[in-house]
Amino acid sequence: MTATILSFLKNLPDDQSRLLLSIMITFPIGFLNNFIHGEKQRKIYGLIFGFIIQIYMYQYAALHILISSTLTLIIIKLSDRKRVGWITTIYGFTYLSLLHIYRMIYDYGGWSMDITTIMMSTVCKFSSLAFCYSDGENHNQSRYREKYAVKNFTLLEFFSYVYFYPVCLMGPFLEFADYIDYVKESNDYKDIPKIKVLKNGILRLLLGFFYAAVYLTVKPYIGISFFWENFGGKYVPDILIYYSFFFQKYRYYTAFLFAESICYVSGLSFRRVTTENNKQDSDFQKVKNINIIACETTTSLAKFFQNWNISIHLYLKRYIHFRVYDKEEDYKDSRKVTWAKSITFMVSGFWHGFYPSYYILFSHFAFFMAIEDSMVLLKKVTQSGTNYEKIALKFLEIFKCFIFFTGGCYMVGILDSLHISDMYKFMKLLYFLPSISVLCMMIIIKIWLNSRSKEIKELKKK
Repeated sequence: MTATILSFLKNLPDDQSRLLLSIMITFPIGFLNNFIHGEKQRKIYGLIFGFIIQIYMYQYAALHILISSTLTLIIIKLSDRKRVGWITTIYGFTYLSLLHIYRMIYDYGGWSMDITTIMMSTVCKFSSLAFCYSDGENHNQSRYREKYAVKNFTLLEFFSYVYFYPVCLMGPFLEFADYIDYVKESNDYKDIPKIKVLKNGILRLLLGFFYAAVYLTVKPYIGISFFWENFGGKYVPDILIYYSFFFQKYRYYTAFLFAESICYVSGLSFRRVTTENNKQDSDFQKVKNINIIACETTTSLAKFFQNWNISIHLYLKRYIHFRVYDKEEDYKDSRKVTWAKSITFMVSGFWHGFYPSYYILFSHFAFFMAIEDSMVLLKKVTQSGTNYEKIALKFLEIFKCFIFFTGGCYMVGILDSLHISDMYKFMKLLYFLPSISVLCMMIIIKIWLNSRSKEIKELKKK
């Protein structure tokens, strides 16, 4: 394994070598931030190092962040404050979409890191800040909107937030209100325990290297290229080749953990919590990317998304899903909830880019989440049902778990393909079985729900 890592580092592509060096430089910069006091000093410290690191990482392309953030600032300050959230969101996603399209033109199907990597996270900052700025003028709002509302902000606060070094390379997404608390050393960030953040930051960094080592060791034996060369062969069982896609997630784990390590060591992820016994405790859940154990053990797609790319999941939930309708009562209407979810999936698709495989991927996600929602309803209406119905529901649960684990590798294969011809070839070699299974399950559940329409109507009345 050591020889594999050394060989990889020696032949590391330019973009990845810059990223690795940037992370190793940013890590001690993050720890030193705990010794700097004073709101203005901390803002300037974060801005300067973030700006320098981002230019080193993305070179001339980093100008896109400067240009887009300047235009965003103008839009926020000149737009109608009630509508500024959606105006800024539409502008930000348009800018990001143009960069995605440009990348597809010059590097179709490539996996190199370009400016879209950080622009994706930065657009979330633009959008969330604009919505929170709009909330700052509205006094009749939900508790979570009030928590993150922004009454006003200065030029230094805006640009230091955009370029804040722990999240300036590849995320995670950071709320403006949490950033202000951090530079002011208030709330969770008052008297951050330096030894504790250093220890946990190092552990997170080492965990990232562990997943990198595992991924590099198995890399020659996984992925779409290995699949093409060996699927249907005589010596390696096809089932093992298919389930080897499981390890493709490790490259994402590595990136998530490296980014998190900087948030940990700088204290940005630090959070104070009250236990059930009313005792004060702390954890590192404030700004987070990934919960690996939950991702690997859950059999629910909804819970998987809650623990995968956590900060972006929260952004989509707070600033897209719950912004489609302004009134909380609207989210008691199942049809409106379905529409809000559809909009959220569509925005998530635009956020990721325009490869056809992404939209095939998200359509499968949408279908599977619809199945999960329907099964929750089925459980409620069959509580007093026959033993036959209860056994059938148990069978559906087991089948759903099987589809979840098998479909996970299927989704990675689709994502790995990128080119539509490769994606079709991959799905065809598997006889489209995961897709067919999901559709069959949806039909069965739909028929079952229709047969219990009276019970469902009574349940909704309650």
